[in-house]
Amino acid sequence: VVSSGSADLSLTKGASPSPVNAGAALAYTLSVSNAGPLTADSLTVTDTLPAGVTYLSSSGTGWTCNQALGVVTCTRASLAVGAAPDITINVTAPAAGGSVDNSATVSSATSDPAPGNNTGSTSTTVTPVADLSLSSRIAEELNPDWGHQVGCKMSFDDRSSPDTYIKLMTDGILLA
Repeated sequence: VVSSGSADLSLTKGASPSPVNAGAALAYTLSVSNAGPLTADSLTVTDTLPAGVTYLSSSGTGWTCNQALGVVTCTRASLAVGAAPDITINVTAPAAGGSVDNSATVSSATSDPAPGNNTGSTSTTVTPVADLSLSSRIAEELNPDWGHQVGCKMSFDDRSSPDTYIKLMTDGILLA
């Protein structure tokens, strides 16, 4: 039941691309809506970034965004009934493969009769990629030119289809 003196806020969250390569750009999109019946005043969106990501920027039309110690906070004076412009948070994905879970929450000075939909979450798979830095680090230690006495070779050949149900990958084999 929505009281006449309230604003029913909600937040959904997405990530793109998903999956993302390790160390690549990742954008979180936060969508805030107000189902009314009143205008919501003094909105705050809070997003504590997951460990391993590197903050780059955050913005949204009509939003003022700041980041401190891995917490992104975006504020706006008010939101009438309807959707606000999206907030985009740009980060660099972790350097290692795995899964990155992230949530954000919206709040307001106006009473919200259904706070259960004020948090949006997303989970993104981080795909590991070949590590060129290992061979360049060995070259650094041994002092030869990288690509001559120490180097690497990568090849990618995808022989699969949407019907493939077993897919194999090899990685990290020393060829000397």
